[in-house]
Parts: sequence; structure tokens; C-alpha cells
Amino acid sequence: MYQLTEELKSLKQLMLVEQEETGDVDESLDLFLAKLKDDLNYCVEGACKLAAVLDGMAAVRVAEGRRMLESGNSLAGQSKRLRERLKARLEECDETRVSTDLFTVSVCKNGGKQPIEIHEEDVPMVWKECFHKPDMDLIRSELEKGTPLGFAQLQQRGTHLRIK
Repeated sequence: MYQLTEELKSLKQLMLVEQEETGDVDESLDLFLAKLKDDLNYCVEGACKLAAVLDGMAAVRVAEGRRMLESGNSLAGQSKRLRERLKARLEECDETRVSTDLFTVSVCKNGGKQPIEIHEEDVPMVWKECFHKPDMDLIRSELEKGTPLGFAQLQQRGTHLRIK
């Protein structure tokens, strides 16, 4: 595909130069251009077919990934519930440490910062953080109206490939 597009660019440039110099384009160049376009169409069609196959494979793998993730989450939930029941039972019988041949299980106090219970509606403003972020819709609206803003400018839209 790279070679084809390079040849197509070169041929178009050559035809442009010839047309400027002679006012006409050699018929053989037109025939070669038609052949290059046919080859390009064939190549593009093949690339689109391959992209469709890859999209299908990706969809299957994403679906399988979701299934595996759900299965993993289910197993993690079972493990968590089992650990919680084990901890509750050990606390009920006042056993904080059990040693087996393979494991040593301890019921321990949590480390880190001590948890805080907060009723947010009762917290005075002096104890709250304030977060500000740009209002992108308002900024875009003003820029589209033509209002110059020193801190923002509209950017050119990018391109993308659409295959139907």
C-alpha cells in the first residue's frame, strides 16, 4: 500500500507538470493512473476486509474478557465472604491467632488513619475544600461566537477513517 500511494503521488505530480508544460497529458499516463487506482482499490478493499476480521476477533475477545472478569469477580466475592465469616467466627470465640500446618491466621487491628464518620450537610464551609474547573461548554460557546479569549482557542478538528 505504501508503494502504491507513493507511485500514485509521483504520477499525479508528473501529470501535473506535463499538463502545465504541454497543456495535455499523455494517454499512457492516464492508463497507468487508472491501473494504479485499480490496484489501490484492491489494496484498500483487502485492508478493509482484514480490519473487519480483526474487529470481529476483538469483539469476541472483549466478550470473553467480560465473561472472565465476571467469573473472577464472583470468585473474589466468594473469597471475601469466606474471610469475613472466618473473621467473625474467630472474634466470636475470642481467638485472635490460629496456627495450622500451612497458615497462620490473625485477627488484627487496622493500621493507617483512623476512620471518621461525617455528616456532610452539617460541616461548616470553613471545613470544606472548594474545587474549580473550567466550564468547557461556556468557553466553547464564547469562542464559537468569535469572542477572543486569551486563555483558550478553538483547535482544528482531526480526521478519522470511516469504513462502511
